[in-house]
This record gives sequence, C-alpha cells and structure tokens, in this order.
Amino acid sequence: MAVGRYVSFVDSDDRLNSDMLAQLAEYVRLYSECSLFFFGFQTEKNGTIIEKKSLGFGVFKDWGEILGAVYSLENRSLLGWTWNKLFRRDILHENKIIFDSEISHQEDYIFTLQYLQYVNSIVLLPIEPYNYNIASGSSLIHKLPPYNKFKVKEDKILKGKLDLLNKTKIKLKKVENIRYQRKSYVRYYSNFVHQLSEVISNYSTTAERKEYVFCLQQDIRDTPVKYLNYRYFPIYILAFLGHRTFFNVIVNFKRIYRQFSR
Repeated sequence: MAVGRYVSFVDSDDRLNSDMLAQLAEYVRLYSECSLFFFGFQTEKNGTIIEKKSLGFGVFKDWGEILGAVYSLENRSLLGWTWNKLFRRDILHENKIIFDSEISHQEDYIFTLQYLQYVNSIVLLPIEPYNYNIASGSSLIHKLPPYNKFKVKEDKILKGKLDLLNKTKIKLKKVENIRYQRKSYVRYYSNFVHQLSEVISNYSTTAERKEYVFCLQQDIRDTPVKYLNYRYFPIYILAFLGHRTFFNVIVNFKRIYRQFSR
C-alpha cells in the first residue's frame, strides 16, 4: 500500500528513466498546491524509440481552463492512462477512487475521470521520463471485447465525463457546459462507429461479425442527431436499413466506410 503523498503507476513491461522520480519531485516542490501532474512519454517497440509524446508546459487552475486542457489531452489520446500522471494519495483515499474490477480495458480512463472531479488544478510537465513498451502481438488493445463489455465500458466513460461536468457546472458558463457535454457525446458515439470498423477488420467468421454489427447498428441508430458529428451522418442513415442490408453495405464498402469512422 502506498504511504507517500503522491501515487504513480507503472505497467509491468514499461521502463522509467533513471531520473524520473527526481524530476517529478522538483516539480512537486514548485507546484505543491496542484492536485494532478501530467507528463509526456516515449513509445518503444523492440527496444527502439518510435514516438515521443510531449505535453509542453501549463498550469491550469480555473475550471474552464482545466476542462479545455482535459479535452485537448483526450483529442491527443493522452488523457486516459494512469502511468503518465502523478496523483495525490489523500484525494484517492478520501474519495474512495479505485479501479473498476468489472472493466479490463480502459479502466484507467474511468479511474482518471473519477479523480478529475476532485482536483483544484492540473499541471502539464515538459518532460518525457516514461517509456511505454509496445509488445508485438500480445497487447490487449488489439483484442476486441464481447459487445456487452464494450458497451458497459463506453457507458462508464461517458458517465465519468458527465459526472465531471455536473460537478463543475456551477463554476462554468452555461455555454461552456453545453459545449463540453456535446463533445462527450460526440466521442461516445464516434467510438461505436470506430468499433464497427474494428469488427469488420478483426472478426474472422461471418456469424461473429453479424452479431457484433447488429448490436452496433442499434446503438448508432439510437444516437440523438444533435450529438452526431457531420462525418457520421452517412453511417447513421445506413443504420436504418434492415440488418442484412446494413451488414452487406458495411462489408462491401468498408473502404468508403472507414473514411467516416476515423
């Protein structure tokens, strides 16, 4: 059990720079009042660095600024992980924030969203002390979960975002709250469209594909139009076709479809 003031996480196959903790300690000393620190990282594959993710530097204390930074990080796929952050142990303990044992993929995303409800400020650090390892062919991110697990996970991520907005709406202008709420729903429904592409690419048998596609079709069809990004309208319209027709169109025109699911 952690006993220090701050908590950091490390995946078992990743690597830390030798001076990572010393670098973080220096920033903690300078910004001790802040609740959450983000830092950059390098991606490694077979011992070679293939990408560097830098955050730049920023201190955000106003809730409008905090949410702007949060959604910006999400757009760059830098929000969800726990290993590129430094958390306050007292906030985790007092608010009983733990990982969801029912979720095996992106549980760290849900954890981070829960924690964000209790921050007073966040800091982006201009360092990349963490080395994220991509293990060829063994990563869970390449395995499609059963549909019901995918749906539960997406619902919990959306709930985490809406809970965060509800927690902070008295500190936001109404127009800001509506804008971030729409962003949350747009990402939620776009993930269903993206999952459709993943199913077509990764499921080997027609029976498996059909079952998954039909479930996704229903959820895309249920999308409130006001939360749709314009790129997804063709898929939304196609979702009102019969199951068999929808499946055949998606399979036979997947190149066109993928243009809309990016």
